[in-house]
Amino acid sequence: MTEPWTMTIAELVECYRTGATDPVAVSEAFRARIAKRDPALNCYVAMNPALDDEARQSAARWRTWLRVHWLFGLRGFLAGALAELNTRVDVMVLGIFSSDA
Repeated sequence: MTEPWTMTIAELVECYRTGATDPVAVSEAFRARIAKRDPALNCYVAMNPALDDEARQSAARWRTWLRVHWLFGLRGFLAGALAELNTRVDVMVLGIFSSDA
């Protein structure tokens, strides 16, 4: 994997999705980079003290992403299939009633 600070957001998301890296590793890499470069640049005043906790929470969300989105898609598919079936049954019933005349 290339260094995270050279990657675009789309590349990071793809790495998260494929499991090549996770938010915890990225936050650690950024902290190491800042620790290395900040003495010369002197541009950081404060770091987010909750960064590690937020990175762990984000990593947990990425691990459950596939399951949640698969279930969401399955529910949408079933709702669509049931709506289509209901429409077809209604049309068939209307056809039966209209042909009885």
